[in-house]
Amino acid sequence: MIEVKDVKKSFGQKILFECKSLIFGKKGIYIIKGPNGCGKTTFLKMLFGKDKEYSGRIHNLFKKNIMLPQQPYFFRGSVEYNLALALSHERLKSAQEVLKMFGVPLKTNINQLSAGQRQLVSFLRAFYIPSDVLFLDEPDSFLDKDVKEFVYRLIEDEAQKRCIIVVTHHQSATLRGNMIYFENGQIIIEGDVAR
Repeated sequence: MIEVKDVKKSFGQKILFECKSLIFGKKGIYIIKGPNGCGKTTFLKMLFGKDKEYSGRIHNLFKKNIMLPQQPYFFRGSVEYNLALALSHERLKSAQEVLKMFGVPLKTNINQLSAGQRQLVSFLRAFYIPSDVLFLDEPDSFLDKDVKEFVYRLIEDEAQKRCIIVVTHHQSATLRGNMIYFENGQIIIEGDVAR
């Protein structure tokens, strides 16, 4: 569980956003939406514990946290090598099956892939690491429609077992879950504007 209470994020004198009260449960999908530059990624980093420069309280009770950043880091080497460094044998096999399904060559150097293929590799690498909570920053960037729909289904199925927090700017995203919006500097959860 993550509890957010009276949080305010500022840059100098300017308040970027504030959140009165928000709770992320042990399971389920939480989708954070809002216009570019409103602070979605910053808020995700705060929840993850990477950004501690704010007032108020964020209490993260999850033991194992995994985050997929917007610009993931890759090691020099093949797709398979980049996955094998992070994943157990069983989970590596699952990731390889998905990549084969979408025609991503496992022995190819990671830098020779398209942006969409690299995005899929980075998503699978984060997704298949066991964790209590998974933070995903724009996991659908550069993905074509079929891959995107497959990724959304994976996320929805997995959310039966753990908490997944997703930042997206795609207004047409078909991912279903608890909607959290950035509106006029306020973080609001759908259906509860009092928060």
